[in-house]
Amino acid sequence: MLLAALVCGLVTAYYFGLRPGAAAAVIALVLFLAGSLIPGLGLVSYVAVGGGLVGVYAVGSRRPRDPAIARALDAGKRLVGRAWKKRDE
Repeated sequence: MLLAALVCGLVTAYYFGLRPGAAAAVIALVLFLAGSLIPGLGLVSYVAVGGGLVGVYAVGSRRPRDPAIARALDAGKRLVGRAWKKRDE
């Protein structure tokens, strides 16, 4: 549940920036919590989050990418690469 909300936020942040990504993560977490606590709302919450992700991908993939996001992704890739190499040592 938490990991899925984080993934929703990261996908949204990738296409639209950090603030919308953080908002999407919080909204997804609230929907997941509501779905797990309120009977009968589980499927509705999963469908809503899935539909939102499909919409983010459909709109975001057609928008030009912000150079700041590209730089942040490159920095993240370098960081993961360093950590991966350090793990192998």
